[in-house]
Amino acid sequence: MSRVIGVTTKTGKYDIIIEKDAIERLKDIRADKFVFVTDSNVAKLWLSSIRDRCNDMGIAAQFILVNAGEENKNIDTVLYMYSEFNRIGVTKSDVIVAFGGGVVGDMTAFAGATYLRGVRVVQMPTTLLAMVDSSVGGKSGFDTKYGKNLIGVITQPEAVLIDTSYLTTLPKRETDSGMAEVIKCGFIKNGSILEDIISDGYNVEDVIEKTLGVKAGVVEEDEFESGKRMILNFGHTVAHAIEALSGYTKYLHGEAVAVGMKYAVKMSENILSLDKKCFDVLERALRKFSLDISVDFTADDMLEYIARDKKRRGDGINFVLIEDIGKPVVRKMSFDDVKIALKNVEEFC
Repeated sequence: MSRVIGVTTKTGKYDIIIEKDAIERLKDIRADKFVFVTDSNVAKLWLSSIRDRCNDMGIAAQFILVNAGEENKNIDTVLYMYSEFNRIGVTKSDVIVAFGGGVVGDMTAFAGATYLRGVRVVQMPTTLLAMVDSSVGGKSGFDTKYGKNLIGVITQPEAVLIDTSYLTTLPKRETDSGMAEVIKCGFIKNGSILEDIISDGYNVEDVIEKTLGVKAGVVEEDEFESGKRMILNFGHTVAHAIEALSGYTKYLHGEAVAVGMKYAVKMSENILSLDKKCFDVLERALRKFSLDISVDFTADDMLEYIARDKKRRGDGINFVLIEDIGKPVVRKMSFDDVKIALKNVEEFC
């Protein structure tokens, strides 16, 4: 069964396709050759079969391998991609395929958008986190020592091809991490997602489709994050600080987002009088996917990185809170207010 979600923005129109053997859709894309970028972990599991499929389909394919892990999401890896594009002879009539998780997807999209001033990129995510979030919407970039994804552009993909078969080799911790972004979309837009995942026996394709329905709708309204798209950052302001403080190695992205959402919900209780039952719902969802973790960093630790966050505006930062499940609020807060708010909820997170 194929599931297709169309995305239409001011700069592009593309389909998100969820189906078994989604790679077959490459035959519908005109290209002289396809250049796959993947990491060392994914290559061990899937590179041989991907080569075989490309041969079977009769499409010309080249492959670039990069080192796995968030710690390699940096300018050096991007520069390596450029050198490989040059070696292979990538032209604007080719298509680059980001085949991997969010790290590969973000960096490959950035490299594609900036090489030759723009080469088309297809996203083929292999992790749940990438399937439900980073592969859609056009955000790209890499990390620096100053913070996460501070260098990047927004450029929409040619297509997003999702095959959940790749999840069969994903460690449980990685799958659980991906569920944090699913939970986020439940809190900011579609509460039925939370009902689905808290219940037993949910269908992963249904959950992916619902979650991407939320993200696609927000991206269509606000492609360049000038307004509504900011709601997708629910939980992410604190999360990015946690990731940076830990050197991008101790916590997976979803684990950091889980902690960030706990902070955001508790702050919403204090600032917007959010019903305390919402925090109970969040904890139930997080516990189900082993995401009810805590960190040792303090508000003072986090504030240094929050002050450099992409959502900073002047002397304050846009913080995403909620009035209720499905009712997000983007609230500009001074850094003094953020510090006080974080300190007020530290004991719960």
